[in-house]
Amino acid sequence: LICAMGLLLAAPAAWANGSGDCDGNGVVDGADVDCARDLVGTSAGDDDFVAAADTDGDGVVSLVDLNDILRAAK
Repeated sequence: LICAMGLLLAAPAAWANGSGDCDGNGVVDGADVDCARDLVGTSAGDDDFVAAADTDGDGVVSLVDLNDILRAAK
């Protein structure tokens, strides 16, 4: 399936690193989608990097991670 943004929508596998809960409130929701969108392009070692947004654990918050969080958001 392809969403309007052109991202492949697939159910996320077990996430290697990040929980997707960027704001740490215990729920993956729209606020986390917004947070992850703002973090795309950041990487481990950057001051603004948030490990919870790095769902595949590759050290970079990418569109793949954003898509995972988008799919998990309630």
